Amino acid sequence: QSSSKSQQVIGQKNIFRYRKVGKYTVRVCPKDPVSDILLRLFAGLIAGNNVSISIPEHMRENKTACFLKSHFLQPIQNKFSLEFESDEELYTKILKNQLNRLAYTHPKKIPSNIYKAAVQVNLPILRYKPLVEGRFLMLEQFNEQCVTYTYHRYGNLGLKQFEKQSH
Repeated sequence: QSSSKSQQVIGQKNIFRYRKVGKYTVRVCPKDPVSDILLRLFAGLIAGNNVSISIPEHMRENKTACFLKSHFLQPIQNKFSLEFESDEELYTKILKNQLNRLAYTHPKKIPSNIYKAAVQVNLPILRYKPLVEGRFLMLEQFNEQCVTYTYHRYGNLGLKQFEKQSH
C-alpha cells in the first residue's frame, strides 16, 4: 500500500509515495526500555509491516521477553513474531537478505559483525532511541520514492507555461 502527494515546482512535477518496508526487525538488548520496544512494535504494525522482535537466547526469561509474551499484548500477539536468536543467527539472516530493516536503541549495542553484514547486503540499521513524535517515528517504517516529470529545457517551459495552474 502506498500513498502519494504532489509538490509544485515550476518546470517539473514531483510525485512522492511511501511504501512499507516489509520485514522489520527490532533487536532487543539487555536494559532496553520496554517502552522503546513497544513504540517500534506499534509503529511497524500500524504501517502494515511484517514485524519481528529479535531477542538474544540468553534473555529468554528476561522481564522484557516475559512482557512481550504476556496477556497484556494478547490482542496483537498473532500480528508479530518473537524470535529468540543469537547474534550469529541474526548475522546469518542478514546475509541471506531475510530482513528489510533492523532497529536497535543505541549504536553501541550493535556488534561489529552485524554492521559488517548489513553493509554487505545494504541493510539499513536504525541505531537510536525511537522518537515519541509519531510522524517522525513512522518515517522509519516506510521507503520514500519520488518520481519527477521534468518538462523544461534550459528554463524554457514550452507550452506548459500557458496552461492554467491547478492547485
